[in-house]
Amino acid sequence: MKFINKYLGFAIPFAIIIYSVVINKFPDGYIYTSGDYAQPVNIKYVFEQIFYVWGNKISAIGEGGFQSWFAAIPYYLVFYRIPDILNFTGSQTLSFILFLFLCLSYISFYFAAKSLSPGNYIFLKYFSLLYAFNLTTLYFYEYTWGFSHHIFLYITIPILFTTFYKSLKEPTLRNFSFYILSLVISISGFANAAFFGAFVLYSTLFVLFQILQGTIKLNKITIILLAQIAVLSIFAISYWILPMLSFAIEGIKDISMGKVFNSNDWLRSQSANITSILIGNQNYKIFYPFKYGAKLFYLFALTPIILFIYLLKNQKKLNKENSSIIVSFLGILGVFVLLIKKSSQPFGELTLNLFQFQPLMIFRSYEKLAIFIP
Repeated sequence: MKFINKYLGFAIPFAIIIYSVVINKFPDGYIYTSGDYAQPVNIKYVFEQIFYVWGNKISAIGEGGFQSWFAAIPYYLVFYRIPDILNFTGSQTLSFILFLFLCLSYISFYFAAKSLSPGNYIFLKYFSLLYAFNLTTLYFYEYTWGFSHHIFLYITIPILFTTFYKSLKEPTLRNFSFYILSLVISISGFANAAFFGAFVLYSTLFVLFQILQGTIKLNKITIILLAQIAVLSIFAISYWILPMLSFAIEGIKDISMGKVFNSNDWLRSQSANITSILIGNQNYKIFYPFKYGAKLFYLFALTPIILFIYLLKNQKKLNKENSSIIVSFLGILGVFVLLIKKSSQPFGELTLNLFQFQPLMIFRSYEKLAIFIP
C-alpha cells in the first residue's frame, strides 16, 4: 500500500504530460524548419559521417550543419537517433521529443525541489508541473528551439543548481560526484558557450547573495572550496570547452569590434519589457495565445509575484536555509531582469552601458539568461 501511495501521485502529472503530447500531435508527413534551425532528416548518416577537429572547426557532414557542435552529440543520440532506430516517422519523432522534454523537465525539478525542501511530496508532484508547463516552454515549441539542443539546459538547470548547492554546503565526495555528473549530462546545453557563461554568472551571483546573508562564510576554507569546484567543473567539461576556447575568444573580439553585427542595434532589438520577461516570451504578443487576444494568460506574469507573496506569508514555516535560498533567487532574478531588459524602461540607456563590459556581450540575446527565469 505504501508503494502504491508513493507512486500513485505521479500518475496524474504524467497523464497530463501524455495528454498534452497527444493533443499536440504533429501532422503526418511534416517536418519543421526555420531561419535558425531545421529538423534533421538523415540522422543515421550524420552519425556515421561525424568528424571532430581540434580547434575552431567543430562540425558534422550533412544536414546543412545542423549538428555543428560536437558537444551536442549526446542530445541528438537520445532525442533523434533512438527514435530513428525505432523507425519513427519525422512527425512521431517530434512528438517523442516533446514528451521527453516535458517528462525530464518535470522529473528534474521534482527531485531538485524534493532534495532542497523535504516535506509535502504530494504538493511537489503537482507543483513541479509548473516547470514543465509554462509560457516559456510553450514558446520553445511555438518556435523551433524546443526541437534543438539549444534549450536542453532548461531540463538540467534544477539538478545542476541543487548539486552545486549541496557541494557548497556539504563538500563530500558523493556531492562532488553528483555535481560533476550533472555538469557532464548538461554539456549538450552548453554547446552554445553563452549558456555556460550564464550558468557561471548564475552560480556566482548565488554564492555572492549567500555570502551577503551570512549563510556562507567568506573565509579561506570557502575560497579553497570554490576553487576546487571551479577546477573540477573545468575538468568535467574540458573535452568540450578546450576546443571551443579559441573560437569563443575570437568571437567575443569580433563582436566587440563590430565585425559580426552592430552591437548597439542588436542589444536594442533583443530588449524585453518587464511584462514579457515575467511571461517568459520576448515577443509574446505575436505568439499564441496572446495574438488571439487571450488576456487571461497575462495572469501567468503574476505567478512569480503570487509565489513570492505566498512565501513571505509563510516565511515562519521556512527554515533559515530555505529562506536564504529564496532571497538569493530573488537577487539573481533582479540582476537577470536588468540584463535581459537592456534598453527597455526603466533605466534603459543606463542598462545598455553595462554591456560596455565586453564579456557581458555573450548575453546579448534574450534567451541566454531568460532560460533561467522559470
